[in-house]
Amino acid sequence: MNIFTLAFGLLMIGGGIYCLARLLVSLVTGQWKRTLKVWLIFFGSLGLVCLMLWLGDPYERTEVAPQELVGTYKISEAAKRRLSSTGYSDFMGTLILKANGVCGASRLPACCVHGDDESQGRFRGGYVSFNGTWEVEHIPDVFKVRLELRNVTVDGGSHEGMTDSITLTVLRGKPRCLAFKIFNGDFDDLVYEIQGKD
Repeated sequence: MNIFTLAFGLLMIGGGIYCLARLLVSLVTGQWKRTLKVWLIFFGSLGLVCLMLWLGDPYERTEVAPQELVGTYKISEAAKRRLSSTGYSDFMGTLILKANGVCGASRLPACCVHGDDESQGRFRGGYVSFNGTWEVEHIPDVFKVRLELRNVTVDGGSHEGMTDSITLTVLRGKPRCLAFKIFNGDFDDLVYEIQGKD
C-alpha cells in the first residue's frame, strides 16, 4: 500500500463519517432535503473516483484462457529503461510459455526472479535461465501466471534470493503482457510483451 492509497482511504472514511453525521442531524432537525444533496454528491463523487480507478487499473480481472498467453515474451521498452539505470545491459532474454504447460526462459535479468529493486540497494546483477511449468491462477481478484522453475542457472550473478516458484500478473489488453513484480517498498511491474505465438 502506498501513501496515496492510504490518503484516499482516509479521505473516503472521513467523507463517510461526515455524511453519516449530516444524516443524523437532518433526522433530528427535519432538514433531510439538504442532507440528501450531500449524500448524492458524496456517492456520486465516490462512484466517479471508483470508475477512474477501474479504468486506470492495468490488471486483468476477467477470465483468462491459458491459450491466450501461449507465446514468446520480451522485455518492454519502459522496463529496459528502468533496468538499464540499475546496471543491466543485456535485454535479449525471452520467456516462453508453451501450450502443453511447459515454460522456459533465457537470460532474464535476475531481479525478475529474486524480486528486489536493485536501484534501491546493492546491485547483484546476473541473468537467469530456467525451464519448468506454468499455469494460470486467479489470486484473489486478478489473474496471474505461476511459474514452477527447474534447472535455474545464473550467468554473472548469484543464486541469492532465488526461489523455485514465481508469479507474474496478467495485464489487461491485447496483445497480452505479463508483469514481473519487484519490491522497492511497494510492488512495481517489469512488463514483458508477447512477441509471437509458439
